Amino acid sequence: MRTLVILTLLLASTPLIMAQGCLHPMPFARPGEGGGASDDDSGDEGTAALQVDAGADQTAVVGQSLTLRATVRGGREPYAYEWRQLAGASATLAGATSASATATFLAAGTYWFQVTVEDAAGNRASDTLFVTVTSGVVVTGS
Repeated sequence: MRTLVILTLLLASTPLIMAQGCLHPMPFARPGEGGGASDDDSGDEGTAALQVDAGADQTAVVGQSLTLRATVRGGREPYAYEWRQLAGASATLAGATSASATATFLAAGTYWFQVTVEDAAGNRASDTLFVTVTSGVVVTGS
């Protein structure tokens, strides 16, 4: 049985994941930190690796619509997009197969979304973001 150890070095901002007996640590990005993971193994010389950025975490109010935008770098056009909700209360998600999707929130809470992009060569990259939704109730002094 292998033991998974997560190390956070004082001088590094990115935690590392190491399996017991592993000589090469792997960087670990926290969900929503951007930078997007990629499994580009095309081997194409001169083509940058596919990367996607879901943008910064956002805030919204119950009932409000919010546009989620993916920025893609590298890979080969055309790109196929897939937005999906990973966690949170009920939300509607329109345009889930485009670079920009629209989410409408039905309850207060924290929502987690992921965008996955596939390029013409079949390479895939994903990134996530969090949306914090408030009730929008305004408290005024008496």
